[in-house]
Amino acid sequence: MLDLFKDVEISLAVEQNPKKTGNAWLVIFPANSLVQAAKRLHEAGFHLEDISGLDMAEGYCASYCFDRAGQTGDNGRPQGRVCLRVFVPREEPSLPSISSIFQGAEWHEQEARDFYGLFFDGHPNLIPLLMPVGATERPLRKSPEVRKPWLALFAGSDSPQDLGRIAFAAPGFLPEQIAGPPPERVPLPDAAPGSPEAAQSPRETAQGATP
Repeated sequence: MLDLFKDVEISLAVEQNPKKTGNAWLVIFPANSLVQAAKRLHEAGFHLEDISGLDMAEGYCASYCFDRAGQTGDNGRPQGRVCLRVFVPREEPSLPSISSIFQGAEWHEQEARDFYGLFFDGHPNLIPLLMPVGATERPLRKSPEVRKPWLALFAGSDSPQDLGRIAFAAPGFLPEQIAGPPPERVPLPDAAPGSPEAAQSPRETAQGATP
């Protein structure tokens, strides 16, 4: 999966257990990488399932789910469902639209705008879809006292390891300052034990890192 996003800036990439999370991969990108990441998925034959929002302690999150059923990666494993997430600040909750790549994103982005107040730059018609015209309330925004940190929401704990197998983490992104190797150095999950590739396992790197 990381080969697909080579040369695309990534904040975090985690291989997950589909039986537990519904996703094969969770990948978090900065907003300026979203369009490029969506293009890579489109070119690889993925389709867009949905776009949703999340109100977190750190700001807002836009979540994108993609799948390409029945296809496998180079290692023979099912590619499975991929979840992309982008964090945006509460003060300026805007990010690029991907509707020029996946046309079906149009109404998903309109819905996220209605319920969370997210703005999608480049959307061809970002008007209310489910909320009345002129409505200012955002029904799915949370009050400050009930917002949770993103890690607690995604992992169910304050431990990054509970997210899954950390394949890559940008320096300083995780609370423990865990930083993985560049994506092109991440070995395939089925690297033989004792091989040079396995010796450079991002999991081992993460566990051996110091805050």
